[in-house]
Amino acid sequence: MKTDHESQRFDKIQRVPKGLLELLSLAGGQTPFLLDGIVHGQLELLQYYGLTQLQSVFVNNGAVAEGGTVQLNLPTAWCVLFGAELVVAKTATCTDLRGGIRLNRGTGLSLTLREEPMMPFFVQAAVGTLTLGYVCPYPLLCPPGSIVIGQIALLEVDATCNATIAAEFGVLG
Repeated sequence: MKTDHESQRFDKIQRVPKGLLELLSLAGGQTPFLLDGIVHGQLELLQYYGLTQLQSVFVNNGAVAEGGTVQLNLPTAWCVLFGAELVVAKTATCTDLRGGIRLNRGTGLSLTLREEPMMPFFVQAAVGTLTLGYVCPYPLLCPPGSIVIGQIALLEVDATCNATIAAEFGVLG
C-alpha cells in the first residue's frame, strides 16, 4: 500500500506534452486561443517543381582574357538555380589559372558562388580541359534577368583562353 508521501513523490514526475497547446500550458499562463491543438507540417516543394522544368544551357567564349567573363543570361521568368560549371580549355603554355563562378540576381551585385585555382602544379605542361563546378546546397531562387558569370581571375602566360559557363536550372511558370 502506498503512503501519502510516495504518491506525492510520483505526481511530480514531468511528462511529455501531447501537443502544442499542452506544451504551451506547461509554462503556465493562458493558452493562446488562435492556435490549433495540432501542429501541421509543411513541405517546401519549390525545388521539386523546378526539377520538373529542368533545363541546361551553356555559353562559350573562345577568347577570354585575364579578368574577363563569360555570361549566361537565365530566362526572363523566375527560376531556381541548381548548379553551374566553368570549363576552360588549357594550353601547354598556360602556367596558372584561377576561375570563379558568380551569380548576379539583377541588383548589380555579383555573389561569388565559388572561386579557386583550377590548375594544380602537376598539370602545368598538360593540355586539356579544367572544370570548376558548383552545386547549390539548396536551390537558389533567381528573379528574371539573373546572370550566371564565369570569370577568369588569373591567367598566366597565355593572353586568352577558351571558356564555357554552363548552368542547370528549373523555370518557374
